[in-house]
Amino acid sequence: MNFRLLKTLMKEQLFPALAAFGIALVVLLVSCMVFAGNTAIEHRIQIWIYGCEPLDFFLPLLASLPFSFTLYYKKADGFLHYSSTRMSRKRYVAHHMLAGFLLCMAGIALTYFCGLLFSEYILPFEATPGYQSGLESYVFGGLMVSHPVAFGLVWCLWKGFNAGLFTLFGYGLALYAENVFIVSIAPFVYFVAENLITSLLQIPEYSVVTSIQLNRLSPNSMHVYNYFAGTISFVIIAVVIVLALSRREKSRYEVKAHKKQAVEKG
Repeated sequence: MNFRLLKTLMKEQLFPALAAFGIALVVLLVSCMVFAGNTAIEHRIQIWIYGCEPLDFFLPLLASLPFSFTLYYKKADGFLHYSSTRMSRKRYVAHHMLAGFLLCMAGIALTYFCGLLFSEYILPFEATPGYQSGLESYVFGGLMVSHPVAFGLVWCLWKGFNAGLFTLFGYGLALYAENVFIVSIAPFVYFVAENLITSLLQIPEYSVVTSIQLNRLSPNSMHVYNYFAGTISFVIIAVVIVLALSRREKSRYEVKAHKKQAVEKG
């Protein structure tokens, strides 16, 4: 592991990441303020839970847009070819992807955690008289009520981890796709399409949306493993897609090589 290179690559991607996370934080704080004043609430943490929903929808876009284009243009400009003179191309790409993964995970976790602290300690709060939310009946509901900040920190790290996976997916597409626009929005398109398909098939508990959105389904429909099922299925499908694109790229390269040899022999 080349930590100096990893640090350099994180610095390269820092500015677009900070810009994206800054906008996301503003959106999250405004969303929490809106829900705090217009929604029936029993516990403070519910302000944050409801406030996260708009940002959760755009999480894959937030995780891919500031990062994937950097690797795409390095490939398009031939930089990856020249970098291979100092270290292998695979090793350089691995460092680039790890840098983006760590940066995205930390940025997303910090953004959501700032929203939690804002909801818990800054926003005015008054429980809606007579309203019973049933929050305790959800998976981890007891922790949400008794230790909201500690639970929220763990949940923010989990969201950050999932966001980092979308960053890696975008990087994988950047290596083989030919359009930067497709590379940037493909993770978000997958997110929306997968949510639609699992809803139509009536299996939303296995959606990656359920994995990152707290208390998305009713308590009777949720189990602990559902928070992992969507993430695991996403990783499997993303790997299959990237491998398929890699194989297509390799086939195209071999065809070009054969044509070039045929021309030289002719």
